[in-house]
Amino acid sequence: MLVAFLAAASGSRVWWRHLNEPRFEGRTVSEWFDQYCADGQPGPHRDIYHGPSGRTLLKDGRQVKDPSTEALRALGNDAIPHLIGVLERGGSASERAYVEIFPSLPLSLKSRLPSPVMPGMRREQAALALVALSRFGKPAVPALAARLGQPYSPWSQEAPSVMRALRAIGAGGNEVEPDLRRLAAGGKPGEMTALADALDVRDPVLARLVGDYLPMLAPDRCQTGLGYLERCGPAALPALSAMVGILADPNRESRYLAARALGRIGTNAIAALPALEKAAQDSDTMVETAAKRALREVRTGVMEAP
Repeated sequence: MLVAFLAAASGSRVWWRHLNEPRFEGRTVSEWFDQYCADGQPGPHRDIYHGPSGRTLLKDGRQVKDPSTEALRALGNDAIPHLIGVLERGGSASERAYVEIFPSLPLSLKSRLPSPVMPGMRREQAALALVALSRFGKPAVPALAARLGQPYSPWSQEAPSVMRALRAIGAGGNEVEPDLRRLAAGGKPGEMTALADALDVRDPVLARLVGDYLPMLAPDRCQTGLGYLERCGPAALPALSAMVGILADPNRESRYLAARALGRIGTNAIAALPALEKAAQDSDTMVETAAKRALREVRTGVMEAP
């Protein structure tokens, strides 16, 4: 009786869900995404490579066809709302209920039903699908950004998949800054800095955010933030005062990286010259050398090799 009820409920759910969905070659977008999730699991003699433009399926070291990826690409814009829904909810209400009830079912019943796909895994696969659909993916940026800083299990691949999708789509600092600032304001400025560094969006908006929290970070996270700001180059100007303050930090590695990052701003960092001149007299040779080079870069605008 329970089997029949579950089968009927599942059938009606699938029918209702599929009624108005976009289709490609007779299959709906959710059916293609379910297939994408299934194909995304490694197996015997089967590997998956995730590149900048999407995944590649390999069997015995040779590339094989990936029809679900090609179908989602063909659906293009029509596939994006479904992927956003997965990111926001982890699946439909009935799919989430199935995940919750499945562990309590009798073993004899479990053997006759498909194993549920966990919401975290579905979100991970939705983010990876958006890498392949990156040219259509701008509408999904808010849903992806909202996943930044979420608590994940240690073995989850959702976070790196979300980061990969945001990079592939080309999300701007203004699109991810509110969620990263919320994370920092919630007591996790170190995690925010690590995410900004990993996203590597080199613009003034994120540079300002990292600079706002730089003085309160532990040395390792501070140095991560300084490395990011150095890569930002002139875009790091909004964080200038924070970096100037780090030139007086007790940690020599932090002072060294602050000098390097200030030099990369170039002539717009003229306000940092007094602090750099003082740092050029630092007792640590490494800091002294970096500060002298930064002075030349700020005065001339010519960047020197590291």
